[in-house]
Amino acid sequence: RAGRALAGMHRIRAERFGWYHDGWLGALPQRNTWSDDGYQFYAEQRVLRYLPEPGVQAVLNGGQRAVIERICARLAALVPPMPPVLTHGDLATGNMLATPGGQAALIDPAVSYGWPEVDVSMVYCWRGDLVPERYFAAYQEISPLEAGWRERAPLIHLRELLSLLAHFPGRAPVIGSAMPLIEHVIATFA
Repeated sequence: RAGRALAGMHRIRAERFGWYHDGWLGALPQRNTWSDDGYQFYAEQRVLRYLPEPGVQAVLNGGQRAVIERICARLAALVPPMPPVLTHGDLATGNMLATPGGQAALIDPAVSYGWPEVDVSMVYCWRGDLVPERYFAAYQEISPLEAGWRERAPLIHLRELLSLLAHFPGRAPVIGSAMPLIEHVIATFA
């Protein structure tokens, strides 16, 4: 039910990427300025916006930040074109619940029109071991993903990893869990 519900939400499309106003991702602002270019939107408003945050600056050195900038400049070569769809924006597994009647319920959104793989990568990369494969199969029944989505998921998940460093500066458990994944993205997509 949850996979089909997310796929149904992703069938709601817009002409541009963004949202009607800025919002929040946790305690930090989420910029949602409209853009016709999904690559520019994701790079500037979802990834690069975190590089100046003190928690990110304290953990990533200048070389790592420069590689992330280069990866963002190459997104069109790394990510297939995707339409702007209604996204939850913060779909960690802890933000998926079930109603007493067994219906899927999503909480704590950071809504915008963005790439569908933003939500899918959050579920897949963020404790995806808790999500059965039938979730992704049910999603694909309604809204098939482009080939290679699993391989791209860590790249798309980079926004969430940088957000964690920004939200929890200096916290060793966060740094310890996020940094190996960030280093994997840097090594794989640079």
